[in-house]
Amino acid sequence: MDHTYRFYRALCHRMLNEYDKAETLLREELDEMEAKWGKEGVHHLELLYYGIVQYEKKEYRKAIETFDWVLRIYPQFSEAQYYKAFCLPYTERYMEAPELIQEAIANRKKGYTINEDNAIYERYPYQLRNN
Repeated sequence: MDHTYRFYRALCHRMLNEYDKAETLLREELDEMEAKWGKEGVHHLELLYYGIVQYEKKEYRKAIETFDWVLRIYPQFSEAQYYKAFCLPYTERYMEAPELIQEAIANRKKGYTINEDNAIYERYPYQLRNN
């Protein structure tokens, strides 16, 4: 999928720790997609970064809800599993995190990751490595 200029601007703001700006741009992107294609038609990568921004803002419950939304669309998405696992202890769901981390590692090894065309040339921010 080709992403919009707004999406890449949001990534830039995220990397500059300008979380509110990134969140606003991603929310606009998600609202537009949802209006066109419904909740399940939203692109998983926009959702992933929206959840990561929520995580960075320490909005752990919101981030978990967003990662759950991602995982309904792309159930084996290792990055969504991994960053959701980071949020779980902050909501006192300690026992779920280690299992989800292991599942994320296994799925990453199977290739369930950010699957954009240019991801083979350049890593996306927060993309897991296969080490």
